[in-house]
Amino acid sequence: EKHGSPYQSDFYRFLTEWVHTKDEAGGGDELQFPDYPFVRDLCDDLIEYQLVFIEKSRRVVASWLVCAFDLWLACGGYDPRWPSIAEPGGDRQIIISALKHKEVQGSCWFLERRIKYIYESLVARDIASVWPNFPKAVFQTTNAAFENGSMIDAVASGPNKVIGAGATLC
Repeated sequence: EKHGSPYQSDFYRFLTEWVHTKDEAGGGDELQFPDYPFVRDLCDDLIEYQLVFIEKSRRVVASWLVCAFDLWLACGGYDPRWPSIAEPGGDRQIIISALKHKEVQGSCWFLERRIKYIYESLVARDIASVWPNFPKAVFQTTNAAFENGSMIDAVASGPNKVIGAGATLC
């Protein structure tokens, strides 16, 4: 492996081997991320294209996948197909922008109920044993700060809401 862990350099592998979701419709059981036929293509699309529109039906775990991708980037995930993340690193700015800010399925909800959940599940299962230097994070209501300098901020969508400093991913 060129740098660190195969999970740091391969989002698909990280997602399908380490990420767990919560079955919210089925009683809240924790489940391994499902490896549906479209998952590999969607993982590749997130890396290869600057803009990805996902037309989906309910219960295809796309929001879990995108939240896992946000976390993977913040933790220093890298892929040579995306020049600005071709090397492992930190100091990445990820912005979650949902129509609402704090209500159900608003941007803060995704940070708390998806990204923080995935992060805590990874730490509980000792991701650091297979991803050296997996960064510690502090989660607050509207953001997560990682010890590698990365940030994930939750903002409301709309005109002029995501203007300002450059971001690695919006």
